[in-house]
Amino acid sequence: MALAAKLKIAALVQKQFELDVQADKLGDSEVYQTRNTAFLLARQVLIQGNTVSYSERFQGMYSLMRGLVVVLAVASAYWCGWATSVVGTRWFIGGAVIVETAATLLLVNIGLYGLRNKVPSRLERACAWFFLAAFFYLGSIASVMYGVPSSYDALFLLLAAWALLMATRSYNTYKYYTVRFACTVWRDFLAYNVKSTDPAHFAKP
Repeated sequence: MALAAKLKIAALVQKQFELDVQADKLGDSEVYQTRNTAFLLARQVLIQGNTVSYSERFQGMYSLMRGLVVVLAVASAYWCGWATSVVGTRWFIGGAVIVETAATLLLVNIGLYGLRNKVPSRLERACAWFFLAAFFYLGSIASVMYGVPSSYDALFLLLAAWALLMATRSYNTYKYYTVRFACTVWRDFLAYNVKSTDPAHFAKP
């Protein structure tokens, strides 16, 4: 988005919500929080004004891509676990069961903590790794339980690599639609204010 448009939007936000988003600066965590508040308020203005926009479609697309990233990442970890049947010793299975149990308990506790408190970003990242580890060792345990031959390991690794590649592509698409969603909301907010203050600007010739 052009700097001139950002400055116009910042002026509108300052006028309507009395929030300084500092559009000409990178900002820190406090500024980002202010910008997020301004964004939510601007979107609420559009919703109350019954403004039809492509932003909702972009939101749907980035939500879909985010879901695909999670599913494909989990599938990659799970298939990697199935590929570990070649090391299916008693020591390995015992360790897998312990790690699986510990990861599940940690996920349950983090989930219960999140019901009452805001989960810190570091804890969210740790939760994601625990989640992947749980599915990895679940695949490991399942591969031994069902007696999967080691000749299938190459196939499972191929599936895991494919899922990881698709997860990476989905993540890039998710970031693209996230940016498009935010830019579309701000552009609509600017256009909505221009229309409301100067209807003749949109009048047909």
